[in-house]
Amino acid sequence: MSQHSADTATHNKNKQPGRVQQLLPLFAAMFPVLFGLGFQAAGPRPQQLKDRPERPPLAFHHYMVNLGDVPVERSHAASFSFTNRGEQAIELRRLETSCGCLTQQFEQEVIAPGEDGRFRLWIQTASQSAGDKQYTCKAIYGPVNDPNIEYKTDLVFRITLPEQSVVVTPKAMIFHQPNNQVTERTVAVTDLRSKRLRVLEATTKSKLLQVNVLEPSVLTRTERDEGVVGRLNVAVGAVPQGIHNAVILIKTDDEEFDQLAVPVRIYGPKATTDAGFDHTDNDIGKSRDVPKFED
Repeated sequence: MSQHSADTATHNKNKQPGRVQQLLPLFAAMFPVLFGLGFQAAGPRPQQLKDRPERPPLAFHHYMVNLGDVPVERSHAASFSFTNRGEQAIELRRLETSCGCLTQQFEQEVIAPGEDGRFRLWIQTASQSAGDKQYTCKAIYGPVNDPNIEYKTDLVFRITLPEQSVVVTPKAMIFHQPNNQVTERTVAVTDLRSKRLRVLEATTKSKLLQVNVLEPSVLTRTERDEGVVGRLNVAVGAVPQGIHNAVILIKTDDEEFDQLAVPVRIYGPKATTDAGFDHTDNDIGKSRDVPKFED
């Protein structure tokens, strides 16, 4: 090999590292792009979303009513409104409340598609203790033409009650009648105000109950000192099978508390006790403007 050829080879060999060093920044800049393309090609494929659960046809405008502090009045009501956003008529079948002290008022039981509906829950302050109260209600409804389909919506009713002035004891009554034996109980009306009311009469539409206002002479001096203004005697005899609801209405001479009420539930032969009627906690409710609750 000539001296010139050897010098040329040596010169080219010495230039190679310089070219590689020049290409390194280019490879470094392209590496993230190439890596990303490779990751997308080998990465997970989009998966099909699972079917969403069917939404209820009734859309409630609010799921909790909080009346807050309320004045001393005979009764207060929570109003729940809703819209039928489905494609078929819906019937409001029943309301299951956490306390038998709540009574119900329906404006309508069948709601057409696109139509609005409403119902009220009433509570009577005469049998309530003061303070914060919370009640729950489960609205149960479904298509008019398919009784096997059922939807449930949970609702809440909150209220803060003032100090009591008129009290009915017990708040509600339950009778278990497995046979024809007569069962009797009493109801007391107490007025804690300085000017006390008088109990005029007590009535019920139920044929299963007998209600009588006892003479004022049966009250003891201690009871009068404690504000008891009247007592009722309630009797239940033989009843048909099943569960029966009724209301005792107590009329007074007081303008503010002119009508008090005691809800009654009677379990006939072979009837099993169901939930949703608690006469030991919270309190009763029945307004003269609410016609439902009796059989």
